[in-house]
Amino acid sequence: MFHLGSLSVDIRAAGLLEAGFLAGPWGECLAEATVREHAETNQGQAGQVIDFLDRCGHRRFGKAADKLERATHKVMRKGGFHACPPSEMDPQVWGRTRQLPIGVQAITEAPRQRSGYPVARSSSSSSSSSSSGSSSSSSSGSSSRSSSASSEHRLDPETKSLCRSAAPEGRIDVMLEKHVSQLPLDVVAEISKRGATISSAVRLKSSFHSTWLVEVEPFLQDQKRHTRVIVQILGAEVGDHALSFVISAKQIDKAMQLARRAGLRVPDVILTGSCETEIGNLDFIVQEFIITQTVEDIVKAPRKEWHRMECEILTALKRAPIVDPNDAAPMLYLNSLDKYLLWLRDLVPPKLTDIVKALDDFRRDCPSAGPSPAILMHQDINNGNLLASKVDEAQWKLDAVIDWETAAVGPSELAERPMQEQWRTALAFGDVVKDMTRVTR
Repeated sequence: MFHLGSLSVDIRAAGLLEAGFLAGPWGECLAEATVREHAETNQGQAGQVIDFLDRCGHRRFGKAADKLERATHKVMRKGGFHACPPSEMDPQVWGRTRQLPIGVQAITEAPRQRSGYPVARSSSSSSSSSSSGSSSSSSSGSSSRSSSASSEHRLDPETKSLCRSAAPEGRIDVMLEKHVSQLPLDVVAEISKRGATISSAVRLKSSFHSTWLVEVEPFLQDQKRHTRVIVQILGAEVGDHALSFVISAKQIDKAMQLARRAGLRVPDVILTGSCETEIGNLDFIVQEFIITQTVEDIVKAPRKEWHRMECEILTALKRAPIVDPNDAAPMLYLNSLDKYLLWLRDLVPPKLTDIVKALDDFRRDCPSAGPSPAILMHQDINNGNLLASKVDEAQWKLDAVIDWETAAVGPSELAERPMQEQWRTALAFGDVVKDMTRVTR
């Protein structure tokens, strides 16, 4: 229990400390600011706390703080906090409800499942909880190399506050939570075609995608006879990383094929397809369920071991260059800065002359450089997407690399750190062009 001003909140009772994202005074401050923001029409106070942490150099807390903020909102929506009716003389006081709803109570009681995928913490299959790799936190101490570029382009407080105050229908996680509350019939039908009957389907989370843990009886009629699979209904259509524009099940499947060819352990892709939902026709992908000790940011390899495995992944990908663009289709294939800039220019509507001119000027002034070997780039290697298990007190082993939705095939120089200045500028242009394509779709 903590008190700030007229606010009184028991975050332990709401299950927020169970999330383990950001403990101590800053976690309490953030939870308090989130409650105020929720009560005062999204004035951005929680975002200001996160931005303050960032400015003070605590960058490694950025994504963790974002998760805690979302967890607080979720508990509040389910009734974990409520406003006590104030009198004219008394300040408004916030307190925990006497009896938490079933969904909130389950947050603290459900056993943690030992898998690398987000874990459902409600007794209802319609509940969701922690984020997966598509939006999971960066590694302890320092961001992973693949995500360090994106951290340089954080939203300013005003824009971040505007995003948080968006209407529910403008947020894909809210829409998936509401409109994909059951496994789509098209997915059920495809699984049935493979000789299996679904015995249980538990929704693990709704974020950029709707992720489900599905158990079948008898096993799927494939080479490995799976009895448990992960089903993802793809909600996001545009990736949030540098070279990730369009997201599709076929692209994810191709990325995992290339990763497997490079010698990496990735989940088997059992099938892909599309399904009708209340918010339109969405791609889906059915993958192998990986057993691992990794549980997002709660159970993870120590920093030294984590970075050792990350380096092994990057080394394996660099040793498997992709020469023929046809081998990468339908993924984006680029092997030079010049090709990337030309590709961006083709995406810009001609009427946006200022952006066309800026791109042309930048391309003209860039030092000419030839192509470099094109390699598969995951772009989002982090704690949630690198699954590992403990071998002994000193060593961990890599179980699998998951969440290839933002993968692309790009020049190997993009994987080097520090990133060249011209590439940082080019990727900033890419963010602008991506936003334009998102608006015009």
